[in-house]
Amino acid sequence: MKSDKALGRPALEVTQRIQREFPDIHPKILQAWVGCPKEILMARLTEIFSRRPIPVVPPKPESLLDLVGVVNIPGMAKRKFVPLDKFAVDTRPEAPVKILYVLGAFQGICLHSPAELTPGAFSLRYQTLRENSFCEPILAELSCKGEIETTLAKIYALIELQGKGENGTLLTNGLSNIFFIRHEYGFQEEKSIPICIKLDSNLTNYQLRFASAGWTVGWVVFAPDINSTNLRAGCRVFSRDSYFLIF
Repeated sequence: MKSDKALGRPALEVTQRIQREFPDIHPKILQAWVGCPKEILMARLTEIFSRRPIPVVPPKPESLLDLVGVVNIPGMAKRKFVPLDKFAVDTRPEAPVKILYVLGAFQGICLHSPAELTPGAFSLRYQTLRENSFCEPILAELSCKGEIETTLAKIYALIELQGKGENGTLLTNGLSNIFFIRHEYGFQEEKSIPICIKLDSNLTNYQLRFASAGWTVGWVVFAPDINSTNLRAGCRVFSRDSYFLIF
């Protein structure tokens, strides 16, 4: 092959680029191309390039969740929050929060959840479920963003703002508002209690329960089986806002 000094600058740059982009082209073939018209070079390169397998880029999976917004709740006066007292059926007209039903496993969750202080200022991200889905794909998508778990006190704080079914952040159209709350390891589960999904965290391993709140003529809170419940498209999924984490 001719030395680089024998080539003009444009030809040298083209030759070097071809060698970088097509390292499998034999040097003798490259030598024969030097000085060829552009049309011939283009034809030869096209012929060689067409023999190479074109890499297939897998399509990016579509998100199950469409971000609606972030709700910011200001800090409240610190007081004791007892889940069993707050999530109690109360259908009186004067009830500040009209709770129609506390179903099945949700009662067990409240019974075995320790009292806590009302939350300080907090923020929750809420998203719309685009299609019917089981919980596990939703959890997988949320865990990629590091934003999953909330608490009973925060759920109640949201419900309290719409205690009589007023319009607001929570859906009141019959569709569910979905939350994931931490599982207490000391709780001896009964057959009626939903199975939890174990997740790996950077800090520790923990388990989550699936909790749902929906409005009919009052609030209905329940905790279905996390592994077999097929959630309807249009449900609203709540999680921590990764840009505003105050606990």
